[in-house]
Amino acid sequence: MSQQKQINLREKRDIGQVVNTAFAFLRISYFKMFRDLLLFSSPFFIITGICMGMVQFDKPAEFAGLNVYYFMDPMYYAAIASGFLGTALCMSIVGNYLKQYAETGSSQFDRTAIYKNIRSNFGGFLGVSLFYYAATLGGLVFLIIPGIYFSVANALARPAYILENNGERESMSIGKSFSESRRLITDNWWRTFGLFYILYFLVAIISFVFFIPQGILQFLIAFNSAKGIDMEGYRLYYILSSVLGQIGQGLLFPISVSAWFIYYFSLKESKDQTDLLATIDSIGAKPTTKTEDEGSY
Repeated sequence: MSQQKQINLREKRDIGQVVNTAFAFLRISYFKMFRDLLLFSSPFFIITGICMGMVQFDKPAEFAGLNVYYFMDPMYYAAIASGFLGTALCMSIVGNYLKQYAETGSSQFDRTAIYKNIRSNFGGFLGVSLFYYAATLGGLVFLIIPGIYFSVANALARPAYILENNGERESMSIGKSFSESRRLITDNWWRTFGLFYILYFLVAIISFVFFIPQGILQFLIAFNSAKGIDMEGYRLYYILSSVLGQIGQGLLFPISVSAWFIYYFSLKESKDQTDLLATIDSIGAKPTTKTEDEGSY
């Protein structure tokens, strides 16, 4: 069997290359991180599925998949909170696996070191995530365009926080991570916008299969309810279908996460030439030895 070629994550790439590299990285790492995703982030997606399934079954959507009564149901906010934690854990897990691969070039991951990094930085990472969603929602409250702008301009704040912090040696504060994101995305806003929606639709299309059972049940419930048939017997099945959809979507989220982290490396290399400088430093650190051919050029 031929030796697997190492992926250089720290190089300039266009959007297509970013997505392709994300899939290449996941091919060598996904099943190694799968256990961690299943143990740590999936329980929160299960809670999200249960809560949303109950809310949607009791208060069927009236418009655009939403019912105004959702906002008065505590289960709705429990679903949001658990989904937020599940997403943050998923992003932290995948990001730290990718970070270690970028540093070592090896797919023989050191889980102990990864867990240590996650524990050391997870509190700050939650803060970055909260500020990210708050800035996006704050923009959407006033107008749609500011919300879209902030979501794109701050898209790399979370990758910056994970990639630039090393255990106890924190080098990227919450505020600096947002500043770094905006610095890198300056002059690259439209490219980032394109990547944002390519990834959104890509994951949505792939994860659609996990929501098919829920869609079928929604149709059956609406159809039979119109006939006056009691649908309470479908409650458990509907909740289980909601859980399946949330878990499936959560396990596909690493596609987006990997792409965002690789895109961060790409813009970092484009603006700061970090890989080039590291290569120069490594060359300078190597002792030079004189060979018998020296001087013949």
